[in-house]
Amino acid sequence: MTPKEPVVSPATPMPKGYGFLKKGDAYLTGNTRRKAHTAKKTLYVVTEKGKPVGLRAPIWILKEVRDEDRATKDKRQNNVQKRDDAAEKEFETAIRKIFPEIPEESLQKVVKRALQKRSGRVGRTGLISTDEKVKLAVSAHVRHCHTKYDQLVRGPMSRDDARKNIKGEALRVLGQWRGTKSTNESRRKRKTKARKANAAKRTTPTKPTIPTKPAVPTKPAVPTKHAVPSAQPPAPSADNKQNNQQPFPRKRQRMPARRSRRLNNPDDKGLKVLDVFSDDEKDSNNSGESAEDGEDAFLDDFLVDDSEYDPESDWHSE
Repeated sequence: MTPKEPVVSPATPMPKGYGFLKKGDAYLTGNTRRKAHTAKKTLYVVTEKGKPVGLRAPIWILKEVRDEDRATKDKRQNNVQKRDDAAEKEFETAIRKIFPEIPEESLQKVVKRALQKRSGRVGRTGLISTDEKVKLAVSAHVRHCHTKYDQLVRGPMSRDDARKNIKGEALRVLGQWRGTKSTNESRRKRKTKARKANAAKRTTPTKPTIPTKPAVPTKPAVPTKHAVPSAQPPAPSADNKQNNQQPFPRKRQRMPARRSRRLNNPDDKGLKVLDVFSDDEKDSNNSGESAEDGEDAFLDDFLVDDSEYDPESDWHSE
């Protein structure tokens, strides 16, 4: 977990035993922060108008960092110079590969300007490939040094209109540096070559296709008048097993509630189903209960499905 670094302003009183390190030297800033975190000392970030301007760290840490800087400065500078030379050589090689006809003077200008440190230019970015950086850097050089782009921008013309105005001239220069007359001419050559290739395909005779023989229709089977039933039906084949599967049983339909009310009405003489349960009526009389109550309860249990009134039943899931 990174230790917290309180943010203070230049007007905040300096803590006892602390000193100030101005922003600008990456080696001093990085080593000061690393040593302060290792020693578990509070490191203050000094900001002015929302921008950091330096650090406040213990004086003994600042002394150690400055001593190390003086001791290793020459060695570090040599290493930096080697890296810069290798980067310039790589960039120059990529430019010569894409623009082999570029003049030497323009080549050196493009390399020096694109790779200038702390410039924010395209040569210092690591987000795109070297070839893309080369194309953007050379295009910018041509636009500013070989066209009237700067004059047009200083006038009333906008940047977009100025770029459209000098587009043809810039493409002509880039085409010369790439070893071609112009980009438009190369595009015309490609289109002409493609048209010739398409015309050659149309004139090339193709092999005639051999027609296939028509299929001979089969005679339909004549059904017999009297089919003799076999003693045992033939076993279904494996292909028809899936088609001959029995369908799922259908759910019973719910009996309307008014049906049960009719059955529970003892005054309705038209219900002949009550005679079926005459024996049960005698049993209910022997048990000491009312015949009507026992008969109604039995009919409710037998003829009325409990799932009608059960809210969790499958009938209500449809």
